[in-house]
Amino acid sequence: MKRLEGMKYEKGWITQLDCVKTCTDFLGIPLSRPWLFGGTGFAFIMNMEDHGEPGGFQSFNTEMIRNLGNNLGYTIDGVTGLRSDGDFPHKQLAAWENTKRAINAGYPCYGYNLGIPEYYVVNGYDEGGYYFVGIGTDDWQWKVSSASAKLLGSGIANAEVRQLARSLGVEFSENVIVHTNGGVFELLDDIGNSLTVAGEAYLPWDRLATVHIGLLEMFWIEPGVTSSDRETVRDALSFALEFAQSPQKWVYDGYKAGMDAYDNFIRGFAQDRHQGFGLSINAEAWAECRGMAGPFLREAQERIGGSLSGRLLKTAAIYDAIHEQLRDVRDLFPFHGRKPEDMREKDRVTRAVELLERAKELEREGLRELEWLAGEL
Repeated sequence: MKRLEGMKYEKGWITQLDCVKTCTDFLGIPLSRPWLFGGTGFAFIMNMEDHGEPGGFQSFNTEMIRNLGNNLGYTIDGVTGLRSDGDFPHKQLAAWENTKRAINAGYPCYGYNLGIPEYYVVNGYDEGGYYFVGIGTDDWQWKVSSASAKLLGSGIANAEVRQLARSLGVEFSENVIVHTNGGVFELLDDIGNSLTVAGEAYLPWDRLATVHIGLLEMFWIEPGVTSSDRETVRDALSFALEFAQSPQKWVYDGYKAGMDAYDNFIRGFAQDRHQGFGLSINAEAWAECRGMAGPFLREAQERIGGSLSGRLLKTAAIYDAIHEQLRDVRDLFPFHGRKPEDMREKDRVTRAVELLERAKELEREGLRELEWLAGEL
C-alpha cells in the first residue's frame, strides 16, 4: 500500500476545483481559492440544463478549465474516456498505472465518481484499487455499521440509516434509491431528499467508470510554471466570454450558458413540476462561483494595478452584487434541508425569479466589463 499523507480536503460545491485546491496545497503551490476559481474561468461561467435539472455546474467540457491551470503554477494530465469506448479496458488500465506511477512520485491525483457522481482526490492505492477522499468520506457522524453498509450495497436503506437521516434533518419517504460506488452511498427518495453516507472510500481499479454515466476521468497534478498575472486574467476572462456564447465545443446539447443559462434557471423556478433537487444544487454551486469573482478581480487589481485598477474594482463590485442575488436564491432553496413544498410556495418562487432576473441584468453588465478588460489586457 502507498498513501500520500497530510492532505487537507476543503469541501465545496465545485468538487473538481476542490480536488485541484487540495492537490496544489499538498504540493505547496501558493494559490488562493478565488485565484483558482477566477483563473480557471469558473467564477464567471453559468451553465444550466434546459429543464432545470441537476448537473449544469458539472456537465460541460472542462478541458479548457484544466488547461487554464497551466497559468496558475500546476499541470494536469491524465486519462479520459467513456465506458462505451471500444478501448475502455485499456483506458481503465492506463488510468490505474498512471495513478500508481504519480503517487509513487509524490504527485496527488483526482478522478470522477469514485464514490458518488462527483470528483474525488486519490491519495493512495494498494494492489487492488484506489483510496480516495471527498464527499461522503470525511464526516464521521454519517458513517453506518458494517451490517448496514452491506445492506446499502444491496440497495436497502434500513432502520439505522433512516434514524441517522432523521438526526441530520432528513425524513425519507418509503421509496429510497441507493446509489453506491467505492464504499460511498448516496440515498435519494421520491420527494427530493438526499443523503450521502460514508463507507470505506476504496474502489477496485477495474470498477472505475462502470457506474452512473460511465465517464472515466483520472488525472494527476504536478507543479508547473506560473504565467504573468496579466496573461492569467486575460485568458480566464476570454474563456468566460467565449463560454457565455454556448459554443458546441464547450456546452453540451440540452444545456445553455451565459444569458440563456439564466433563462433556463428562471424557467425552472417558474414551472411547478420541480421538487427542488436540481435547482437548489445549481443555486448552491453558482452562488459559490460568483462569490469568488469579486475577490478574484480585487486580487487581480492588487497584482496588476496601474490604469486598470479602477475598472477591475468596478467590475468586482458588479460581481459582488450578482453573488448577493444568487446567495439569496440559495438561501430560499438550500440544498441541505430543502423541502419539496417550498417549490409550491408561490411567494418564495416569485422572489427567486425576481432575484435571478436582477442577477441576469447585472451579469449582462458584468460581461461587458469583462470584454473591455480582456481587450485591454
